Amino acid sequence: KPSSTKKLSQQRGQPFWLWSQHFEGYDMEELSLERGQQASLFFERLPFKPYCVNEFSEGLKVRAKGEAVKRRHVQYNTPAKVAYLCFDVDKDRAHEAWFDANLPAPSLVVQNPANGHAHLLYALAAPICRTNAARLKPLRYLAAVEEGLRAKLGADEGFAGLMCKTPHHDAWRTFEARFE
Repeated sequence: KPSSTKKLSQQRGQPFWLWSQHFEGYDMEELSLERGQQASLFFERLPFKPYCVNEFSEGLKVRAKGEAVKRRHVQYNTPAKVAYLCFDVDKDRAHEAWFDANLPAPSLVVQNPANGHAHLLYALAAPICRTNAARLKPLRYLAAVEEGLRAKLGADEGFAGLMCKTPHHDAWRTFEARFE
C-alpha cells in the first residue's frame, strides 16, 4: 500500500513522504533519504532543556537539546507555547491514518516498526502562547482543532501530550512530509 499512498497523495496535491529508512514497496531511487526541513524545524522548536527518556520506567530526565534527541522520547512543546499537535495512533499502519481520514498530511510521522503504531506531529505555522497572558480565543480554537483531528484520526484520547517518539531516532521509522 505505501506506493499507492504515494501516488494518491500526489494526485490530491498532498506532499509526498521522505523516508528515513527503507520501507518495503517503494522504489528507493525516487526518494531522498536525507533529513529535511521538518526535522530541522522540530529540533529548532524543542525546549532548550526538554524532558527526555529511553524507558518510561527510568523516569523523565531534563537534558540539553543535543542530548535529549538521543533518547527515544522527547518533550516536543515548551511549557509556554504549543508549536506541535501530536497524536498517538495505536493501530497497524498508523502512519496512514491521516490519509485514511482524508486529512492534511502531518509534518512528521514517527512509527514503531515493531507494531506499526505512530505519533503524528503537525507543526503549527506559528506557536500558540499558553501562559496566563495568553488570549482565550486562540486557545479555544486550538483545542477544537486538536479534538477534531484526534477524533478523525482515531487517536488515543488518554495520550498525555507531553512526550513524543523522537523523530529520526534509531528505534523508530520516521516519515517526513516535504511540501513543494
